[in-house]
Amino acid sequence: FFFFKQKTAYEMQRGLVGSGDVYKRQILKIYFILFVGYIILTQLNTLTRYNTKRKKCNIATWNGPNDPQILVTFEWDLTNAEIYLEKKRKETNLPLTLTHLVGFCAAKALSGQPDLNGRLSFGNYYPKETCDISFLVACENGKDLGACKIENADQKTLGEYCEELNKSSKSLRGLRDVEQKRRGFSLTLLPTFVIEVILFLAGYICCGIGIPLPMCGMKKYAFGTIIVTSVGMLGYEHVFAPIPPFTGAAVIITVGSTLKKPLVVDNEICLLYTSPSPRDLSTSRMPSSA
Repeated sequence: FFFFKQKTAYEMQRGLVGSGDVYKRQILKIYFILFVGYIILTQLNTLTRYNTKRKKCNIATWNGPNDPQILVTFEWDLTNAEIYLEKKRKETNLPLTLTHLVGFCAAKALSGQPDLNGRLSFGNYYPKETCDISFLVACENGKDLGACKIENADQKTLGEYCEELNKSSKSLRGLRDVEQKRRGFSLTLLPTFVIEVILFLAGYICCGIGIPLPMCGMKKYAFGTIIVTSVGMLGYEHVFAPIPPFTGAAVIITVGSTLKKPLVVDNEICLLYTSPSPRDLSTSRMPSSA
């Protein structure tokens, strides 16, 4: 731009008025051609099997580490928890799982923590009026993720969790969810540097300020304060999942795989179950009061 500006000034001194406008138009044409070419090359690249919608969303979300996160892992004995779940399965005739129970307990704990159940907007912290959590669901054979939000989660029963999650997960996996379709369409067409801007703005508007954006497939506080995801079916015992900034979530809980472990209880070595199956409950030496 400096070169063309100097050349325009030189020709204006020689009486060639208006030639600068020609150069300005030429450089704008060059810039436009380069921009269109970059978009075309980017779209051709996204057709490869490596640049999936989820991968493009990841590229547009994270750079180098620049925010603090506290990573904590807990290992619980779930013998009595499985006994409780088995009892509730018979009462409700619903396929209740450990993931449902973890989300149920997390919501109860969150309801008593107003300093955690809130949002950041315009540099200030504001408590949320409701206690909401969400569960991540794998879609399109693991190529994408969808979120099933449970509103007023601290006031609902374990059976209501299961019913809402089953309904939402079937809609997401069956590609019948309108918001998920809109998000997927945008992620498929746009390049990552545009997705980065959209994720920042949509996340701040929807999850920070609380204004829904239907055209982007984003609801008001779409992810709640806590995100729960299960990785046990992948065979992992401990997994630390990153918190996507655009979700506005404060905590993400990963439920790992279950296994048997020996532990000393009352000076005796007992075989404990981090999540026993019903057929193993009768052989556990775990005291019922532990």
